[in-house]
Amino acid sequence: MKKILQILGQKPGETGSGIFLKSLVREMAKKEYTQGVLAGISSKDLDIIIEMQEANFYPVLFDTKELPFSVPGMSDVMPYDSTRYIDMDEEMYFKWKNSFKKILDRAVKEFKPDIFITHHLWLLASLIKQWYPDIPMIGICHGTDLRQMDKTKKFTDEVLKGCKNIDKVFALNKFQKAKIQRIYGIKKENIVTTGSAYNGDVFYPNHHLKDRDSIKLVYVGKLSYAKGVMPLLDAYDDIDINKKDIEFTIVGSGKGKEAEAIKEKAKKIGKKVIFTGMVSQEELGEILRDSNIFILPSFYEGLPLVLIEALACGLRVVTTDLPGVKDWIGDKVNSTGVISYVSLPRLRNTDEPVEEDIPRFTKELKYSIENHISLLDSYKDDKAKEKIVLRRIRQLCWESLFSKMEGYINDL
Repeated sequence: MKKILQILGQKPGETGSGIFLKSLVREMAKKEYTQGVLAGISSKDLDIIIEMQEANFYPVLFDTKELPFSVPGMSDVMPYDSTRYIDMDEEMYFKWKNSFKKILDRAVKEFKPDIFITHHLWLLASLIKQWYPDIPMIGICHGTDLRQMDKTKKFTDEVLKGCKNIDKVFALNKFQKAKIQRIYGIKKENIVTTGSAYNGDVFYPNHHLKDRDSIKLVYVGKLSYAKGVMPLLDAYDDIDINKKDIEFTIVGSGKGKEAEAIKEKAKKIGKKVIFTGMVSQEELGEILRDSNIFILPSFYEGLPLVLIEALACGLRVVTTDLPGVKDWIGDKVNSTGVISYVSLPRLRNTDEPVEEDIPRFTKELKYSIENHISLLDSYKDDKAKEKIVLRRIRQLCWESLFSKMEGYINDL
């Protein structure tokens, strides 16, 4: 059985790609693969080092003398202290590159991987393919890499040098597949659409809901403008309902001015807003099962895993009409009316809405939420719709996804 080294340039577990990595670790462990993980973390994150030891963990430590800055993140706003790639100067890049090369060389010497699985078609994947061209590589696109290619032009030539030679690429949807082919010049036959998945042991319905005394809305994600949280707060504030009868929980965290502005705006709203900060997957499952409607107003995503986690927990869903999501969810679920899609505003720089489109977008969010509120009781009593949704969602588990991936792993 092949020895697999997964590689992530940022922290495992705290973003979509980090959850993807840890989920693959879990599935590979079930099948007794010998596996290792190389990832960038802060020197303060001792809990991650302890947690990942069973997977032959090779950490690249930031906030140290050798790397005196925070872990670079694939998004401009991360749920922890981070450095933006666009802000990295030549000295920072030199230190970053050399530190990853040093740890990777040690991992290759000690662990002797048969295959690399790299998360994000970005700088690290490109460099590793150039450093070790003879070790087969699978690259997983998470969407933020495509966003970086649009926004951080100073690195695109370096990214293309190695990424164009990646042996097999896993794309989240067919729209992403076409974009990867166009941007990176990777052959169509070397790109596979895999989708994403969820953990059915953590995300499942609550069949014993008590009669509610309030309607509970929930958002899960980073506290950033690109996630659409500001217009969502406006839409929530404008919903015509007694403030005692509704509450809104925001799950996730963020750093910097955007997160602070979001929290300040929430304070001015006349209805209840709860900020939980970062929570574990188990805690998230509990929060979702205790909620009624999940809202994802993001302007840009790869394939948002939290959508199927919410559906798996029995929630109604309002989301932006992100490329690939309708196909991924499937016609049968879409036709139930359990999920509704809000048209995106026009965008600049990949994820920045055109200002004049925001009022229309906010109004559509409000109407969609109000519509789902009016349908809550009918959905609770409609077992046929619930069965349709859960039958489809259960096909999107990690076990099923890894089985699909495993065939390509064994072919390399």
